[in-house]
Amino acid sequence: MYAHVNVWRLTDQGAQWKDDAGRAIGAALQVQPGFRSYTLVRTGEWEVVVITVFASQPELDAALAAISPLVNEQIAPLTENVLERRQGGVLVHLSTWGPRHGPQTPSARAVPAEP
Repeated sequence: MYAHVNVWRLTDQGAQWKDDAGRAIGAALQVQPGFRSYTLVRTGEWEVVVITVFASQPELDAALAAISPLVNEQIAPLTENVLERRQGGVLVHLSTWGPRHGPQTPSARAVPAEP
């Protein structure tokens, strides 16, 4: 698995943002090949962190390219810029919820780091 993390600085309009734009982005990502998870976290009045996980880096890169117009339309007006952007191989991924099936037994999956 491969993850992409953005830390976004919000504008005045973005500070009032709830989750509608995030839900639209999540829905667009969810139908892309290799999708594993999308998490949007408000870490402050002026900041959100977005964590996107795909099965592989090529699938992640393709998905980000595919939704780029939607991000520009929905997210750009709410943000000043990306404060930080990181990507890397997922070492451990824990989850208690299935993407479409509701609660599941908690599990841990160790994933080898990519070279």
